Amino acid sequence: MNDLEIDDELLTCFHQPASLTESISYEDSKLSMSQQMIVSYDLLDLDGKYGFLQDFTQEEIHGYFCQMNKYSSVSMNEIIDTFDYGEHFNESKIRGNLLQLLKERSGKQVDDGVMVYHFALEPHKCEEASRDKGTRNSRVYFLVGKFGIVHVLFFDPYHEINP
Repeated sequence: MNDLEIDDELLTCFHQPASLTESISYEDSKLSMSQQMIVSYDLLDLDGKYGFLQDFTQEEIHGYFCQMNKYSSVSMNEIIDTFDYGEHFNESKIRGNLLQLLKERSGKQVDDGVMVYHFALEPHKCEEASRDKGTRNSRVYFLVGKFGIVHVLFFDPYHEINP
């Protein structure tokens, strides 16, 4: 039987915490986009305005697990290239509400190259979200890290972070 040898430097890099403020290299982003997603919850916002301790509807809970099941079996490139627009799987520009949230969570300036994506919990839902009217059109935001690891960040039930 062959022993698996793992380079200590690679292992250290793999277990290094992701950064909300520093972008990963072009090579790392290219690798991450071509790998099946590995989901991490180390940067999860629990108790903020867009934290995961908010109330979820049954449809949102179902939607989260259905979407993650579907997305975790393919690469992000495959999702972008082959899934239809109704999935609402999109890169989020680091500006406005999202930029403010990242700054608040990290306490630092945010690099322009940080890669954050979001997806809809109920794909193909066309109803416009409104907190005032109680109309939900939920999104989940995540940071793209190294080695295909995506770090779930925020739950946005009213599509306010990046409308």
